[in-house]
Amino acid sequence: MAIVSPGSGLAGQFPARLASGRKALHEMGFRTMLSAHARHTGRWAAGTAQERARDLMDVFADPEVRGVITAIGGRGTAEVLEHVDYGVIAANPKVFCGYSDITSLHSAIAAETGLVTFYGPSVLMEFGDTPTPFPETADAFLRAVGVPGPLGEIAAQSDIVVEGTDWEAPHQRRRVPAPTPRLVRPGCGSGPLAGGCLPVVTSLIGTPWEVRATGSVLVLETPQTPYVMDAARADLWHLRQAGHLSDLAALVVGWPFALEQVDDLAEILDDVVPPEADYPVLLGRPVGHTSPMTTLPLGVCARVDGATLMITDTATRGA
Repeated sequence: MAIVSPGSGLAGQFPARLASGRKALHEMGFRTMLSAHARHTGRWAAGTAQERARDLMDVFADPEVRGVITAIGGRGTAEVLEHVDYGVIAANPKVFCGYSDITSLHSAIAAETGLVTFYGPSVLMEFGDTPTPFPETADAFLRAVGVPGPLGEIAAQSDIVVEGTDWEAPHQRRRVPAPTPRLVRPGCGSGPLAGGCLPVVTSLIGTPWEVRATGSVLVLETPQTPYVMDAARADLWHLRQAGHLSDLAALVVGWPFALEQVDDLAEILDDVVPPEADYPVLLGRPVGHTSPMTTLPLGVCARVDGATLMITDTATRGA
């Protein structure tokens, strides 16, 4: 498993966290390697855009590498998109996993190659958690990338973490019962999974790599605070006015990081989804900036039937 830093250079700033994440992956049965600039700590990102793109192409071209996982998201991933040789990635399909700012690469790889990618944990944030990663996060990742068949239902989890990550004084974060999922709009629909982190999806509009939302089960999730619901409302209206909420098969939205934002987010979704839309809108799955988190195979067919989310097609040949 190759570790890359397409965006922020935090892996080099937090070596203990990186070591903890690698240790967790090793205990799950993976061997890991670092790309050339994975630990680079530049002013803005982990190297120049060209260096980060070269790292990505090098690990995809390496026949010894069977999977690629990002150290973290952060900012700056979109800078690499114009420098990537997508032919290299298309010729060497393998697991690619990350979330948050990595949404840019998921969308670009889908647009340029049609390959399935995995919206799931990062090395520093999830696998580097202490004293160990949450078992639900690790199990969901292993199942998503290692089971040669449809994943079936992606269920809501019973517990959710309500503490942010403290990298200076690491400890097991507190969990509470998760809220009940909200069916904001009823219905059923099937299509390929697409989407990612809401503000990143919005930022890609007008580029060659914008998320292909039409006909999709669009999955969106919001970042940690200080991202607030005013920003989510603006981003969702941007999507609507760009036509990206008009012809969906379904809309699935992850829990917000701050649970006190749930009611506001449900109200915003009911307001922003076009009144003539006949697709289901489901709020409440452990996607992205929430813990424990699931791993979703983007590009694979899914079905939403009321409050049920099912992955109905195969994402990988298995480990």
